[in-house]
Amino acid sequence: MPRHRTWIFENGLGALGYRWLTEQPLWRRQIAGLLDHFDPTIAAPRVLDLGCGPGVSTFVLAEALGPGAEVVGVDISTVMIDRANALHAARHRHLHALRFVCADAVALPFADGAFDVVTGHSFLYIIGERERALREIARVLAPGGRLILMEPARDGSLLRAARDALPALPSSLREPRTSVQFAASMVLWRAFSSLAGRITPALVDELFARAGLETVATVPTLAGLGWHCVARRPLADGRARAPSA
Repeated sequence: MPRHRTWIFENGLGALGYRWLTEQPLWRRQIAGLLDHFDPTIAAPRVLDLGCGPGVSTFVLAEALGPGAEVVGVDISTVMIDRANALHAARHRHLHALRFVCADAVALPFADGAFDVVTGHSFLYIIGERERALREIARVLAPGGRLILMEPARDGSLLRAARDALPALPSSLREPRTSVQFAASMVLWRAFSSLAGRITPALVDELFARAGLETVATVPTLAGLGWHCVARRPLADGRARAPSA
């Protein structure tokens, strides 16, 4: 079976580097973009954040959703989960309905239908057993629940994305340190994803269908360098919940 491509992050130095690259305003802004695809009719969703690393994505989601939501971050790396728990205790203690679990996405320790939303930021491309992981996601999603991913696109120009995207950002996100940090994260993300395997809409549609999920949308993001991939679990009678505005 293919091995998950997470070994580089499973030691202290790798986890520290990952946190430095992702704990920044521009990446948090991208994570917050996942919220655009949440079902607005669910006021207090139960959310599973897969591949959470040191918890950056999980904290962003929990802060935005408020105290009524339950948010669980999952990562296969014990080092990452230890760092996430430390950050929770040090900076985010007010987020009471948030917790972290060390687990493999292909064998999730949760009941069937336990979550309304499953998210993953740069998650699917790094998984060796993608179909098996997606079947597990479908299992833990409630009927009508949504899977919302942000994944690296196979095509796209880093230079063109920088040219198109950076001038449109607020000035607060274009100061030198933030820009350099974001540029470094994008270069490394593109390099690593080129080895691990980037995502195309056709591949996503095929993987979702094999796992029993229905594609809702595949929307370009990061000036064409990434995709927001949205799917849902059909209702028990085979229908999907009607799309919400």
